[in-house]
This record gives sequence, C-alpha cells and structure tokens, in this order.
Amino acid sequence: MRKKACVLLSGGLDSVVSAFYTQKYKAAVEFCLFFDYGQKAFIQEKKACEYYANLLNAKLYTIKLPFLKEITGTALVNTHSVPSIDLNDLQDNSITTQSMLDVWVPNRNGLFLNIAGSFADSKNIDFIIAGFNKEEAQTFKDNSKSFINSINKCFKFSTLISPTVYSPFYSKDKSYMIKTALKLNIPLNRLYSCYNGYKKMCGICESCVRLKRALSNNDIAFNHYFEI
Repeated sequence: MRKKACVLLSGGLDSVVSAFYTQKYKAAVEFCLFFDYGQKAFIQEKKACEYYANLLNAKLYTIKLPFLKEITGTALVNTHSVPSIDLNDLQDNSITTQSMLDVWVPNRNGLFLNIAGSFADSKNIDFIIAGFNKEEAQTFKDNSKSFINSINKCFKFSTLISPTVYSPFYSKDKSYMIKTALKLNIPLNRLYSCYNGYKKMCGICESCVRLKRALSNNDIAFNHYFEI
C-alpha cells in the first residue's frame, strides 16, 4: 500500500513543488493544510492553494490562527511596509538577516508542523511535507535540516504514529525547484509568493526577488508575474 502525506501548503514555489514531487515519487498527498494567521497575502495565497490542491486531488483544510497576528509586529501582518530588496541584496547577509527579522512570525513553522502532527496522528499520515530549502535556511533557522531532525525526534514522543517531516529540497535552492517544476509539468503561472498580498506579486519583497532569480536562472521571463 502506498504511503500517505499531508502538505503545509502556502501557494508559493517551495510548498507547491515539494507537494508535487512527493506525489510523484514518495507518497499520495491526501490533504493540504493552509494557515490563516492574518497575513496580508491571505486572499491570494488561498486562491493559489485551492488551485494546486485541486490539481493534487487533495482535500484543503484552512486553519485559522488569529493569535499569531495579535502577538507579533511582523510586517507580514501589520500595516508596516514589507522591506524591499534587489537581486544584489541577496548576497548581503546583513540585508537578508534584517529582512528575515522584519517578516519573522514567532515559532510559525514549529506551530504549523505541530498542528500537522495532530492531523497526521489522527488520520494515519506517514509524511508531513514542508517546503524547506537550503537557500532560505541561510537566514531562517526553521528551514534547516537540523530543525527537521529536531521536529521528527519530538514526534516520536508527542504522537502515536511518529509521522516524518519530509522536505525533498532541504539541500537545494529555488532555481533547482523551478527546474524540477518544469520536469514535472507543474503550472507556474498560479504560484503566489509575495509578502505584500497584492493581486499581482510586487516583485520587490525578498520572497518575490528570490522567485524572480530562480525563474531567470531557468531562462523563464518573469515580468508578467509581477507588478514591476
């Protein structure tokens, strides 16, 4: 019998490609979890999640976590401007570190994974899929392999079935994920990776700039994806 998976789905490049890769090579994606924590991009992210969950033939659960917005001053949820950067800034650790601090949501990934652990334990799910990657792990510690290993150790105590957190691209960058998406024929035109939540992605927040670089590195014209 084929193993089963659930996906932490945001509608962005990392989670979408990880989901389809898992479906192809690892396990059947039974359902996807999308979290509403008051982020500016909620509407556009949910549209993307609905689209990709449908392609995966997976049930989409939307989980509301309003307290996250209440306890953080992050630019992802409040009226503060999301910092803008350019391609050259991605090489400057001080700039990417500040960008991380500006959009940090306290223990967000840890909370998401533990909620997914509850679902997995309840529904006998073998794998919890997260789109963690080497590129963002440079500044976001909760994208790292060490973080994945730590969560998996915790699940041996906090669940009965010990689901495994699986991030197929934890050692890869976003350019590699675009290349994988092309091989798997994943439609890229419905991705949504913008922090600002505009109808069309802003093109100048860190998440957009990383996506632009990944597209460009694969010779994909990206202007139609973004406002600028």
